[in-house]
Amino acid sequence: MKDNIVNLEEEYLKKKNAEAFGYLMNRQFEKTIEVLKEPLAKIKGPMIENKYCPQNIFESGIILNFLNKKVEQKDFAKINYYDFFLMSGSAKYNLGQYDESKKDYQTALELNPASAVARLQVQEINKIQKQYDNFLDDVRELLRLAYRRADIARGYRNIGFYLYDKKDYEMALVSYFLSNVYDMSELATNEIKHIGESKGIDLNSKAWLSEEMLREFSNKYNITLTPNDKIVTFALAMAEDANKKKAFKVEKFAYQVAYELTLEEEYKKKYKEIKE
Repeated sequence: MKDNIVNLEEEYLKKKNAEAFGYLMNRQFEKTIEVLKEPLAKIKGPMIENKYCPQNIFESGIILNFLNKKVEQKDFAKINYYDFFLMSGSAKYNLGQYDESKKDYQTALELNPASAVARLQVQEINKIQKQYDNFLDDVRELLRLAYRRADIARGYRNIGFYLYDKKDYEMALVSYFLSNVYDMSELATNEIKHIGESKGIDLNSKAWLSEEMLREFSNKYNITLTPNDKIVTFALAMAEDANKKKAFKVEKFAYQVAYELTLEEEYKKKYKEIKE
């Protein structure tokens, strides 16, 4: 009987998930919120307390190995509750309902602490509202757990935004230059140009990525300059384990992570050679 109840609940939530996603993709944000209202009311509270909803096997590994508390497989939810809060947060964000949106994104982040998407959206709202309590701590956590270069780049852009607001223009420039190292973007490039022009800083007068500037930036704000080497080590261990188990799709994904974080050609060669 219990299995039947779980199956019915899962089918109901899958249906609501798909319906809400359709509305969200069509930018019908009020409809999205309306569809999500009932399922969110059902899954809040004890059902999701101390449960995790990673979105892929690598995020499962991050949650198991990199949180500051013990996590076991039994702590993983059988249903992907994370999506519901992420979609609700997105719809409310697009309607300018920032307080409510942030609550949903924070719940999504509790369900999946490895989610750069949810964490970056919380930071985005905090930037809009200029709520900077623990802002740098949160970006540091993003950089500690990040496994995609684009997410690392956004983290540095957020630091740049914060430092510009704090009027530390030179260190803001360093952060935006770092962002472009990880993932070249028009946003960071435009901010660099804006700071140079608006603050009368000659962008050619210093090497903004020189050892001296990077050391000053890192020491002043306790910001890492490189991806977390423990994440890289974990990716390589996952790849090796997956190879032994002939789980080639997982092996390929893990080598892709290792390459993306290090740009080591040997890892690129390995994942290119793997046939799933």
